[in-house]
Amino acid sequence: LLALQAVVGWTPDRWYAKELAEPDPKVRRQLDLIVTNVHNTPGDVLAEEIGLILLAGKPVPYDDPQAMAALARVGRWDQRQLIDDLNNRRFSLVLLPANPRDELWTPEVLAAIHANYDLKFRDIWFTYQAKDLR
Repeated sequence: LLALQAVVGWTPDRWYAKELAEPDPKVRRQLDLIVTNVHNTPGDVLAEEIGLILLAGKPVPYDDPQAMAALARVGRWDQRQLIDDLNNRRFSLVLLPANPRDELWTPEVLAAIHANYDLKFRDIWFTYQAKDLR
């Protein structure tokens, strides 16, 4: 039983397999370009994948969208500050997947992003830029 537990414990769940695998060179190049863009763009960044922000050497003001959205839905986290930050265009960039998952972002947050940010790049991660930075 101990040997089985050791084998199962060392085998990553399929959910994480893609994240733990080395990306192919083309994907790696696109990720490098995204990180470079984040690094070279002045200002704060909001991203679903906070690793992109960290790799760019920037602070991460909001680090757990899944927990934030779940807590906001049950009234345990007040998302007004995040929505105010989006409405005031605090973030120069917002990075989201092509189809943001409902469990990670509330409809109010996504509406604030779409009202205040324009899609700049369609890539592995979609890059939205604050409307006043055009």
